[in-house]
Amino acid sequence: MAFQSTTSTPKKYFVLADSHARFVPRLTTTPTHQIVIESIFGLKWIDDGQHHLSAFHLFQTSPIFSHLVSANAVMFLIGSNSLRKFTASIVLNQIQYIISDLRRQHPHLANKDSIGIVTTFSRFKFS
Repeated sequence: MAFQSTTSTPKKYFVLADSHARFVPRLTTTPTHQIVIESIFGLKWIDDGQHHLSAFHLFQTSPIFSHLVSANAVMFLIGSNSLRKFTASIVLNQIQYIISDLRRQHPHLANKDSIGIVTTFSRFKFS
């Protein structure tokens, strides 16, 4: 019996992270999946004063937008930077708004398993 070769496209996953992912390789590729990681020191959920540190504003930039368009699923690893500027209730509202907006702009991410949020511990800073 001969096995037929099936050529399937690897699943694509996109991770947007703050400095917690700074030591993780930017690209991991296997025959079944590809993971792209963008790690941005100081990243917050929404920062209207510093768009380059705002996940919400970065979604509209060319590289991030193209990752979102092609991803089968996305994961956010964004720690406590937002909590240094806003209260927890405001940050939770920001996250809810971002998820709703992402699903509106990228319907392929509408499935509840398509967007993941990873909680993190604050990084201990040595004096």
